[in-house]
Amino acid sequence: MLKHSFIFLLMILTIDYSLHSQEVTEKKEVAVFALSYYDWSIPSGALGMVDDEIKKVFVQLGRFDIIGMPYRLSSEDINDFINRIRRTKEDNIEIPEEVRLGEEVFTERDFNRLVGSFIVVIPVMSYYNLTRTKGGDYIAEIQTSFTFVNVEELKTIAGFSLRTTGIDDTPRSAVRKAVDDIPVQLTYEIRKIPEFQLKTGIIEVMGRDVLIEFGRNMGVKKGDEFVITKPRILGSGHLVNEERGLLVIKDVKEEISVAHLIYSAEKPNIGEQVKELPRLGFDSFPYFHMVVDLSDPVFFIGIRQSITRGVYRIRPLFGLEVPLSAGMERYGWYGLPLNLFFGGELNWYLGRLQIVPMASLGLGTVLTSGRDETLYLTHGGFKTTVSINYLVGKSVRFSLDGGYTYWFSGQFEDYGGILAGLGMVIKY
Repeated sequence: MLKHSFIFLLMILTIDYSLHSQEVTEKKEVAVFALSYYDWSIPSGALGMVDDEIKKVFVQLGRFDIIGMPYRLSSEDINDFINRIRRTKEDNIEIPEEVRLGEEVFTERDFNRLVGSFIVVIPVMSYYNLTRTKGGDYIAEIQTSFTFVNVEELKTIAGFSLRTTGIDDTPRSAVRKAVDDIPVQLTYEIRKIPEFQLKTGIIEVMGRDVLIEFGRNMGVKKGDEFVITKPRILGSGHLVNEERGLLVIKDVKEEISVAHLIYSAEKPNIGEQVKELPRLGFDSFPYFHMVVDLSDPVFFIGIRQSITRGVYRIRPLFGLEVPLSAGMERYGWYGLPLNLFFGGELNWYLGRLQIVPMASLGLGTVLTSGRDETLYLTHGGFKTTVSINYLVGKSVRFSLDGGYTYWFSGQFEDYGGILAGLGMVIKY
């Protein structure tokens, strides 16, 4: 009886140690400055749109307590800003009623909030250009730079630039499209910064389903991936965290998430550490397919993209492919033939093995070259495939594909049949 009690106590202590030794991310206080700009000629409407999208990204990420700052700092003012805070902290200087930094004058209260915050974010619109094409469309190009300053350590921890482009028939619509591309890129870049990556622990294991702490409250979404890590002491005495497994989020609650175990070196345990694996949120699938007809084979070289962030089992997809055949003229291919398609896919995970049925509808077009470059319609069609792919590492899958496709035309010859081919999935 005493022996059993001792074993039970030892188990409890082991679990307790695991739970308390894991690192769990806490919300960080972030002061986000208003968007600055390099040139007075940038329209205020463009500045306002970019400013709004930046703030939305930080709010939707969930992992920040945000202090909004109405002030604008240029990239040239960043070093002065860091030095001013350093002097304030080191010399315990009494902050005056007004503090000037660059073109801005801070109140004592706002400067105090900056000194006490964890991270300061300084965005600058470093490039803006609006041009018009010969066809009458407008092209808007925007480059926005971001600097992240750790106020406590008084150093810059990250910096990057995002370049986005929008094309439309009015200037405002073109700018709007360029601005709409910012959130996905900015979210990804922020999640890549080590200080902001989510770290949490396993709180329950149910077969291949694993519950982890954090959900919508910290910006977790379906399709997000986490690696299981385990500490190991090297012979040199250094402590390293080894990646031992991979999880994909299948369901998100307010404070917890349910993940599916893709692979693990050993059975996951309650209390083990997991860390966010940031991705942009797309899978790219370059492939080579052919219609299995020895008398008249048609080959397809293509690429499809599926959206992975925010979805789990069912994912939307889109793509394009180039059909090739010995009898190009019969199909009206007097130029570069392009099949454009969209559809959806289902995903079943069997460990590293994944089965993906896919169906799509498409339009067959031809791009002609020369002075009168045009894109004209030749076919309409559909494609269904089943991909059996295997995960190598964390970011690449190799695939065997089979299926059926058919493309019909009222003007040219139809083509299609049973498909077979190879592909590769690259996770971004």
